[in-house]
Amino acid sequence: MKLERITGDYRSIGIQLGLIHKQSSHIVSKPSESKLEFAIECSKAVEKYAPGLLDELEAASKAAGWEFGSLLADALAYDYHGQCTVFAVSGEATANGQPLFGRNHDWMMSILSYSTVMDSNPTGSMRSLQFIETPGISAGGINEAGLALGVTLVVRNTITPRPGIAANVAARWILDHFATTDDAVDYLRAIPHISGYTTLIADAEGTMARVEVSPDKVVIGKPEYGLILATTHYLNEEMHEFENLKLDFEWTYERERRVRHWYHERRGNIGLSDVQDVLSSHEYGVCCHWSEDGEDAGTTWSWAADLGTCKLMASIGPPCEMGYKKIEFD
Repeated sequence: MKLERITGDYRSIGIQLGLIHKQSSHIVSKPSESKLEFAIECSKAVEKYAPGLLDELEAASKAAGWEFGSLLADALAYDYHGQCTVFAVSGEATANGQPLFGRNHDWMMSILSYSTVMDSNPTGSMRSLQFIETPGISAGGINEAGLALGVTLVVRNTITPRPGIAANVAARWILDHFATTDDAVDYLRAIPHISGYTTLIADAEGTMARVEVSPDKVVIGKPEYGLILATTHYLNEEMHEFENLKLDFEWTYERERRVRHWYHERRGNIGLSDVQDVLSSHEYGVCCHWSEDGEDAGTTWSWAADLGTCKLMASIGPPCEMGYKKIEFD
């Protein structure tokens, strides 16, 4: 994973991202006919709700040497796989009175070879620092207005995907275009959703929301005692009808418990370094490692931000090993 400064319109951004993926030897597999048909249906929603991203995808596919249909399927019919932890802390609970944001991304370590921290400045849109795995989509980040966002899959969701806007396409559009949590929530209420996921959003004014979605329902969660969080299960009971609660996945609840315990022990004096501690600790935090089908997996990257200053501290790789470095707008 590298930090890349990228500017221009969406087509120019697509060319730059496509070349990055070409240099990393990232291969996008040819989709099945059914998945391609599904992606084409999704592209109709993207054209309506995030129109510039289709230009980016087309340009990226040419620059990377991929078939356009393959990239469409990879980006738009994308059922986000990150098994992540995201939380935000209000200013009333922090040492400097500014809201803080923390996020771990947990998945296969191999994605680091082609993932990008994109310092993006799209023409006519907002500048942002976003974590990108595939052109056109985003796993979250922070923009120049101080709006921060992180997406996490609901790993036990029972929802059959429908054509619409994938979680990471929505994340990309929000960080490019919106300054406040309220505007981001309105957007997520308005779009058709492809599957089940959670987006956690916080802005520089301290307004925070957890948006739990399915194609049939959108439920908004608010902070409790200054903390709002998401792991990989629905926290709102209204959404439990879309989740197989009998399927054992204890780690999602353990991460929730650990963040809540950490928060209540430190509430009122939390700093950015405290957020990094809980993200990187195995003993009391949420950093993790495992093996899946013989491949190394775990916390692939992590970041923490002070939303009052847009200061982002990132670990490119497992935070327990790599530590954090400051990333800021050039």
